[in-house]
Amino acid sequence: MDCYHGTSHTNTASIINNGFRPSDGDNEWLCDGIYTFIDRGLKNPIEAAEKWSESRAIKSKYQFGAVPQYAVEFTDLILIYMLIDALFCPLWLFVDATGKIRTHQIVTGLLILSNIPIEYVLQKMHFSPNSVWYARIIINVVANIFRLVYMLKVFRFPSCNFVVKVIIPVCITSVIVVFPTWYVYSFFDDSILNTIFL
Repeated sequence: MDCYHGTSHTNTASIINNGFRPSDGDNEWLCDGIYTFIDRGLKNPIEAAEKWSESRAIKSKYQFGAVPQYAVEFTDLILIYMLIDALFCPLWLFVDATGKIRTHQIVTGLLILSNIPIEYVLQKMHFSPNSVWYARIIINVVANIFRLVYMLKVFRFPSCNFVVKVIIPVCITSVIVVFPTWYVYSFFDDSILNTIFL
């Protein structure tokens, strides 16, 4: 009787050199042991073994708990970018509502488009993938500084009051909330945090 065992290329070398290591634990299909596909009752046991090994490879690649290398920092940077956008969103709406948008749209549009060549250069220079989001955040800040200056010159908008009464309090609140949370977080092991939050 022929038996076919589906596995990864990495495990193949170990099996050839050291033999099979029986699966054990509560997550096995039936019980502890070595699982194979046999030619009795299966039209194509080789194909069944190949499909099983492919499905296991996909599952292990996207398994929960295995966080991709840049994922955490990437998520943090996107949140920072979105918070900056949310903070300055009323300003774009104000400018758009006035109808005097030509200069504003040209300058901010060019700044936003500059993301593409800057990101290309950063990746060509082999910077971290997250450097793209650092560049986007910096460009976003520059675009919003221009927006404040433009609104002050064209509409006599109280940009200084906006900075003092909106931006500075938001920044102070963010520091007060984020740093103590991060400090407390640094004392805990990931397994303890997972237990708390789950």
